Amino acid sequence: MPGFAPASSSQSIVLHDKLNAATPLVRSFVPYAVEVYTSVAPASVGTGLTADDGLVPVSATLSHFDYGGLAGEGFTNVSDGGERSLTWDFSSVQVGSGARTYIVLQNLGDTTANVTLSFIGDGFAPFNENLSVEAYRRGGRALFEVSALNALDAGTLIGVRVSSDQEIVAGVSTYDSPSGRPVDDGQSSTSLGTPFQGRVEGVVPAAYIPAGGSASLTALNANNSAAVIQLIARTASGDQFSATPVPFIMTAQSRSVIDLATVFPLIPTDEAFSITYVSTTPVTLDFSATGNLGAVADVIAEHAATRAGTFAHFGGGLLAADGSGTGVDQISLFNPFAGETISFTLLFQFNDGTQVTVANQTLGARENVNILLSDLSAVATKAASGTEFNTFGITVQGLDEFGFDPRQIVAQITRTDTRTLGDRAEAVSLLPTLDGEILLLDDPIFDGGAPA
Repeated sequence: MPGFAPASSSQSIVLHDKLNAATPLVRSFVPYAVEVYTSVAPASVGTGLTADDGLVPVSATLSHFDYGGLAGEGFTNVSDGGERSLTWDFSSVQVGSGARTYIVLQNLGDTTANVTLSFIGDGFAPFNENLSVEAYRRGGRALFEVSALNALDAGTLIGVRVSSDQEIVAGVSTYDSPSGRPVDDGQSSTSLGTPFQGRVEGVVPAAYIPAGGSASLTALNANNSAAVIQLIARTASGDQFSATPVPFIMTAQSRSVIDLATVFPLIPTDEAFSITYVSTTPVTLDFSATGNLGAVADVIAEHAATRAGTFAHFGGGLLAADGSGTGVDQISLFNPFAGETISFTLLFQFNDGTQVTVANQTLGARENVNILLSDLSAVATKAASGTEFNTFGITVQGLDEFGFDPRQIVAQITRTDTRTLGDRAEAVSLLPTLDGEILLLDDPIFDGGAPA
């Protein structure tokens, strides 16, 4: 579908609305993938830093309401070589009776991809399944059709490694529905995997332990050597906590669940904090929580960030004031540098071309900050001026302490929403599309050394 987006603006496209069935862009109950291509820019446009130089960079977010819950995720930027991988890992995949869980795949190349799904978890011996995905096609596997997994208890979490002989993108979608039909109070989540067999360092910018709910890190070590993992939590007020026990040890080919209330007992409930990990072996870590602020019963699921860019783009900021209850959008930022204060600016872009800039603010070494979008008066005023402005784009730019030279920054959006009808309540977490100079978080520059 061709479209046009003015410079420095945000656009929203409705792919399907069950209340307006006359204008769907996709068919009901038929899985699909979405790819976004951009036009060639004038010669003067381009960062000169990536293979897509000369194209107009865009970011995109997909949000959808299925089975009674809100699911959403940022797009992966496949023009960036750092996100073109032969493997994708998931440490927290829900299976068992009642879960409608899908591993979804997109073949990026012109050759059929031969894919192996490796399942790792407690209560069963690891096993594999093989499938193929044709060139430039979507594919996947419904895990509730795998008898060995569907026979497990409801709510069982497992690890999955997706391996391919061609570059692919892999995600997981889960809808909690014992009947297999949409319900008013269901839970849903979507998340991309972690590429390149995991990483030895990463960060969750916005974790929290919900009062009356639960929060955990799940870790997958799908490699052939043991992993020793250090976990550090930092609150926005500057308090720092090491996980107990320290260190956390995983055997090869295993997954583990780390209850955050147990390993960080001194962190107050409902307070956002960051978690950094350092591992001796590449691992995949995912954060998940249920029982969120405002009695939201949906699930938040997001993998730990393993890279940081000098720009972080979100296509799906949201501020609305319709219906009953409340909605909360929070952007969380983390400074990955161990010995340097950085600064950042926030740029909000609306579909009429209006831009709102939040001026430079500083962020100390390894510090994090959580900003409620509703507290930014100019943004809230514009969003409230019309329903077409409820959604908008957000760009985070990382700079040195004095606002001159680019610096990498980690960002995440967390949304909780109780405005929907009936008992349904929703939560979602989004990682951004990265731009500018992008580095892995295990690059020595973040510990004060020269970049790798």
